[in-house]
Amino acid sequence: MSTKSEIVVGPNAQRRIGIVETGTLARLGALTAAGLIAAHEADALRDAFATVTHALLRQQLQDFHGGHRVGNHVDPEALTSFERERLADALKTIERLRKRARADFTGAFW
Repeated sequence: MSTKSEIVVGPNAQRRIGIVETGTLARLGALTAAGLIAAHEADALRDAFATVTHALLRQQLQDFHGGHRVGNHVDPEALTSFERERLADALKTIERLRKRARADFTGAFW
């Protein structure tokens, strides 16, 4: 069973604590409701998700309309300095959760 300080994210962990939501935003809501992440953490992760999704979707639309192969690569040089900074902050937020989840599951701190 998980504790309040433990973050549980993947599908196997979701089943273990009874979270059945599959969408990222719904899963964040369920984790918050279960007391596994704080509301401010969920808010930061929602913002990070929106930032990454927006950058990726915009790049994919540009690729599609430009006749290029659509993929998952966003060229940071194609972004404004504000967009690069916002994307970097979003990725740092996601990385903090990933590290915390890893520490909670394995006891590893790096």
